[in-house]
Amino acid sequence: MAFYITGNYKGTVDIIGHFHRILSAYIVKYVLAKLRITPNFVTISRGLLAIPGLFFLAQGTYTGFLIGTIAIYINFIGDFIDGDLARFTNKSSYFGEFCELMTGNPLTNMSSLTGLAIAVGLYKMRGGDISVFFILFFILYGVIQANVFTNYLTIHKNERTLKVGERTQKICDNFKKKNRLHEFYMMLYVQYPFFFILCILFYGLFKKWFGIDLIYLGFLFNAILFNVNWLARVLILSRLSWRLDKELKIESVQKSN
Repeated sequence: MAFYITGNYKGTVDIIGHFHRILSAYIVKYVLAKLRITPNFVTISRGLLAIPGLFFLAQGTYTGFLIGTIAIYINFIGDFIDGDLARFTNKSSYFGEFCELMTGNPLTNMSSLTGLAIAVGLYKMRGGDISVFFILFFILYGVIQANVFTNYLTIHKNERTLKVGERTQKICDNFKKKNRLHEFYMMLYVQYPFFFILCILFYGLFKKWFGIDLIYLGFLFNAILFNVNWLARVLILSRLSWRLDKELKIESVQKSN
């Protein structure tokens, strides 16, 4: 079972991801494999479970948020389980890949139907507070901008953009390898269902003692996380472009002399 619990989490700060991997390994080996349940069954089941979860999230009640978030969290755990089960039983398939595509991000990502359902639920719970839809827009904007800055340097394939793209990617790769802050950011970004459940569980406590709407705050925090990636790339690109322009000026002066 060590194959499952090491993965990409060994030696990282993502203890939540490591916990999910261990949980998935035990469920696969000691439950699902013995019951001869197929990976595709797990994938389809978690997708079907997410649909009523979205309905409950949109109700605008604490109970609805609790039930809906648990359903989305089970879907999230299922993303570990179906892949591990496919590898454990050697039953990977193209249909499974398709099901994985349809039951994952389109349903449960904050930038998709889950984000919309949470926004609708918060709108109802907070008595028509339209700021939740601005937060949803902020999340969507972060996703769009991240794709723009990821694809720009590959779409405009001239010598200058390729040079900037190579240098930018090298800087990002080095940062990811050496920086624990990036690992911590990725843990918050990827494991968002776990942290959103914590927001639900401690909602009443924070509302009573501090007057803080922890569900709203958690939603806002996710919007910030979705925009950190592209903002970091903007800073790197702007500084790198200025440096490369400076190098070009020095080269042109040297050639003229």
